Amino acid sequence: MTVLGPADPLPRGDGWLATAGLARGGCGLDAFLARDEAQALRDYGRPARPDVVASFGLHRYAWPASLLITVPGFPHRRVPRLPVTHVSYDRGAGRMAVRPASFACLPGDPAAALPGAVVVDDEEALRAEGRAPVAEHLEPVLAAFGVPPRSSGVEPAAARAVPGGQRFAGRPGQHPERGRAGAARGHPRHLPAHVRHRPCRQIDCGRGRLTAPQTRGGRPVD
Repeated sequence: MTVLGPADPLPRGDGWLATAGLARGGCGLDAFLARDEAQALRDYGRPARPDVVASFGLHRYAWPASLLITVPGFPHRRVPRLPVTHVSYDRGAGRMAVRPASFACLPGDPAAALPGAVVVDDEEALRAEGRAPVAEHLEPVLAAFGVPPRSSGVEPAAARAVPGGQRFAGRPGQHPERGRAGAARGHPRHLPAHVRHRPCRQIDCGRGRLTAPQTRGGRPVD
């Protein structure tokens, strides 16, 4: 990830796609989903339905995008605000470039005096601040896909990506409990209720140890 300064332009060309272009739909969205359409054809031997392609593409965007907002909350207790106009994504290379509009932090944080800092009262207020930027970022992207949510997997794919990303974010820094708590409480509240994720499951590993279920590759299972 590249963090840009306030005056730095977002990268374009050479595989980069501005998220604002994705949120506008049209050619930007078509180009983004062409990769998922080709992969589905390669994996399953036949074209996938448009809503299936859209759910693949949205999940593969929402996962890293939600991490941009949730990951800084674990080691640093800071939550950046990243509107779609402040993010570019190079999907082929797995790179993202961001220009934070502002960030929320707790009292006593050394960064509280920096431009753009929004100091909140406590941890609960910080969690509330964390939900709003996720909703702000994902809602225009969801709107661009334009598929009725009750008839497709598009919005549920985004809802799975957010808590899954939070659980994943809690693991590298050894914050699994905080990750599970964030996953349970960190859904964008403005998304419709039917796309919010069920409570995170845990399995008993023996000797009193509980953990979230994972795939063989170590990725959390929703």
